[in-house]
Amino acid sequence: MDKLDLRPFYLFVRVAEAGSFSKAAAMLSVGQPELSRTIKDLEKRYDVQLLHRNGRGVSLTEAGEQLMGHAQGLLRNLMQVDHELSAVRGAPSGNVTIGVPPLFGHVLNFDLIRRMHSEYPKVSLVFMEGFTTDFLEWLAKGSLDLAVMYNPPSISTLLAEHLRDDRLCLVGVPGSLEFQPGSEIAFKTLTALPLVMPPKPHRLRAAVDSAAKEANVVLRIDVEATGTATILDLVRGRIGYTILPQSLVEEDAGNERLHAWPLADPKITPRLFLVTSMQRPMTVAAKCAIDHVRKIFAVRPW
Repeated sequence: MDKLDLRPFYLFVRVAEAGSFSKAAAMLSVGQPELSRTIKDLEKRYDVQLLHRNGRGVSLTEAGEQLMGHAQGLLRNLMQVDHELSAVRGAPSGNVTIGVPPLFGHVLNFDLIRRMHSEYPKVSLVFMEGFTTDFLEWLAKGSLDLAVMYNPPSISTLLAEHLRDDRLCLVGVPGSLEFQPGSEIAFKTLTALPLVMPPKPHRLRAAVDSAAKEANVVLRIDVEATGTATILDLVRGRIGYTILPQSLVEEDAGNERLHAWPLADPKITPRLFLVTSMQRPMTVAAKCAIDHVRKIFAVRPW
């Protein structure tokens, strides 16, 4: 096998990702015999078994896991070379995959798409919603170029850039509480209020549950939902109240469609970060997207 032939490594990665030869063959429009022969050639070359084969498909052996990491890194590096040389010839191009919390997409996605399409029309944005645990796994695997998340854990392989501090507020329809909109209210005020909240393991839910325990308050969670739009629609429909970062509801509060009351005793101030992996080379397109994320948070009146 030619030492410079990268196709076997590409096919190996696709088979491992698909979990079966038949699925990989269908996705790649390649015959199963060719895929099987390619994997056997790799196993012969390195004198190790790379895949466990069973009736349900294939899974990686320990040696396969090692080769998978190296092969994915090699393919990513080649893609970066392609993107950077394309950028030298002209405008940046390629895909940029961005992790955005379910509650935050409506705040960031549209603005970022508009900016990137205007300045870098050859760059395609791919948004992936998930929780912090998902983003950490996807960053480690190289599935994400960047992620926006609240309070990421300190991990040596990640670079976390602070974007802004936020404040958790109780959110409800005008006239539903006697307090003036914008005034602080104690956490104990939440006792017996019907709440619409994101489900566990969402970090916002974890922060609220922790504060409730600290304040010795039993929360009444009537409905669970992940998307900001869904949660706010339910609140506007008087299904209940919710607890959200102030930045997510300032437009509605400014238009008097909703009222927001910052929570105190305890005060909850989540910090928002832009997170990237230091183990993955950054493409020119991803650098452009990161620059615009910074600009969005610098100019929005949060």
